[in-house]
Amino acid sequence: TQLIPQQFAEIARLSDVVRADDIQAVTANSNPEMGKQVLAHFNRECLVGTPRQDLYAHLEALSDESFKELMGWVLFGRDYTPRDGDPTEVLGRYIRDAEIYPRHGQETYLEWKPIGQYLRDASKHLLTTTSKDIKRAQDDNYEAEEDEEFDR
Repeated sequence: TQLIPQQFAEIARLSDVVRADDIQAVTANSNPEMGKQVLAHFNRECLVGTPRQDLYAHLEALSDESFKELMGWVLFGRDYTPRDGDPTEVLGRYIRDAEIYPRHGQETYLEWKPIGQYLRDASKHLLTTTSKDIKRAQDDNYEAEEDEEFDR
């Protein structure tokens, strides 16, 4: 089941491509014999129409409302744990509370994050988190807080 808004699908795909390129460049950079690949990666990044530039253009083209929604989905996918409560309600809060200004800074922030992975994680949280998971996580958290109090 696809829960992520369709308008974010291309952004997720481009982010995945950019992340794979970055990982390849880091791997190449750690091996001196692969310096040519690093240089090629750098040159690709400087040219118009690279996946990173396409990703940034897609982020820039989103309305403020859509960008706020994307930011909420990304942060939810990155940070959510069952301890936070019902994932649907928590996602709503993340979207409502997402900071999108200064817009250029937030676009640049997202550009360097694994957006595709965070969106897949968000979907997984929504589809697989059960009320038992939430109760167990909150009970574990309560016990940890009690232990902390006892240790003081």
